[in-house]
Amino acid sequence: MVEDINDKVQEIAKRAGIDVGEAIVIMLAREKEYPVLIDDLAARRFAIGMGLEVAGSIGVLIKAVKAGINSKEESLDDLKKLAKVMWLSVDVYEDARRTI
Repeated sequence: MVEDINDKVQEIAKRAGIDVGEAIVIMLAREKEYPVLIDDLAARRFAIGMGLEVAGSIGVLIKAVKAGINSKEESLDDLKKLAKVMWLSVDVYEDARRTI
């Protein structure tokens, strides 16, 4: 059984051109009908193509403000921190900043 799961994960990763960890997340989300929290563009596109609901880190920051969990200032600060640990294009960063 474990070997079957490993084979499935390897197949998904290879077919989608994504890392094994991302393939595991996508496989489990599909199996459990959960949304996927993932930032890698190729993995996001693959998950969307599989009909999964997909969100990324920036989406979580935006939803946190809308839900009243974080203040705008907190989420803007978190966005700055996020930009230090992952690549964000200027357009994506500015769009997120304006949306928050």
